[in-house]
Amino acid sequence: MTGFNQNTSSAGTAAMMFAPSAGERLSGVPVKLHVAGGRLLVIGQDGQWAFDLKALRLRERFALAPAVIELPSHGGAAGTGCIEIAPGQAINDLVDRLPARPGRVERWARSPSSIMLLAVVFAVFLALSYRYVLPAAADQFAQWMPQHYAESIDKAVMEELDKHALKPSKLPEARRAAIAERFEALKLPPGLPRPAGETTLVFRDAGKEVNAFALPGGTIVLTDALVERFTDDAVLGVLGHEIGHVAYRHGLRNLARTTAVGLFFSVYVGDFSAVAATAATFLEQQRYSRDAEREADAYAIAVMKENAMNPAVLGAFFRILMRDEPGGPPPVFLSSHPAHPERADAFDAAGAALPPGSALRPASAPVPQADPEQGPEQDD
Repeated sequence: MTGFNQNTSSAGTAAMMFAPSAGERLSGVPVKLHVAGGRLLVIGQDGQWAFDLKALRLRERFALAPAVIELPSHGGAAGTGCIEIAPGQAINDLVDRLPARPGRVERWARSPSSIMLLAVVFAVFLALSYRYVLPAAADQFAQWMPQHYAESIDKAVMEELDKHALKPSKLPEARRAAIAERFEALKLPPGLPRPAGETTLVFRDAGKEVNAFALPGGTIVLTDALVERFTDDAVLGVLGHEIGHVAYRHGLRNLARTTAVGLFFSVYVGDFSAVAATAATFLEQQRYSRDAEREADAYAIAVMKENAMNPAVLGAFFRILMRDEPGGPPPVFLSSHPAHPERADAFDAAGAALPPGSALRPASAPVPQADPEQGPEQDD
């Protein structure tokens, strides 16, 4: 740095100069900056200085942050000083004339190949997060959720269903009591998860809809049409499947996953988030639901074996559903369940694999009487 004492106009780029004194912290003073003759001229109330442009270094720049020019050591001061220039066109006009080399991040930001590499890395990060991190985090969240919260979800859902979709059961009391008694007496297979709380069986009239489904807190809904259409062993096999959903906390895990996927795409996709989040959530829910159904089917097989029921009963059950499904099932990738033939084959194979002389009852026909007017059925 050299002294600069010639008369100079006060017009110039406004800045703050931080020049340390021995034993003191940096203190800022307002200055004006000029570039002339290969030097940076600094004019302040307490003096004027000139710095060789080649001796200055421009710190790495950020869009909304001040530009910082580091000054060389001078006059025995403790450390070096710097000049800060507020964001604006004045920065570009001045610093573009400095021979200082941009910082590493700025060089990366100006490089097309670096930007492309960063985009690829970010895309891989998003894909891995979507495929592995989000499901694992959602599943862990579902495991941590207290049981009473899950039961409160059941209560709220049942209130809405009873208002708008379901009616009190019209089944004879004796038939309901017989199924409920066998349900309560079911022995769960050792070595497999068990429901976190009590499982509660409720009967509801849903017209001709053959269905059964489990809510996250352990409530299992069984429709009259399913009970009227199928034998008790088939009904108990279906209930074993629903117990599997409760034991594996599929309902909570599915809720957590779909919520997480929607939030994920809302954060990272921007204005396209509504469409992207809806599509991604739908596909993730379908894929996860198919895996959950296979897991619950395996649970049902174990429950039936544990309670001396032949799993092949459910093989016949699904073949009846296939026969009565108008127009055929939807494509597998759009369905929340595995294809009926796949499920029927799995139950048939489990029944065929029983050892000779096993104590299980034979797989009698699951339908007490045919109903040609039966509408489409589905099992959750």
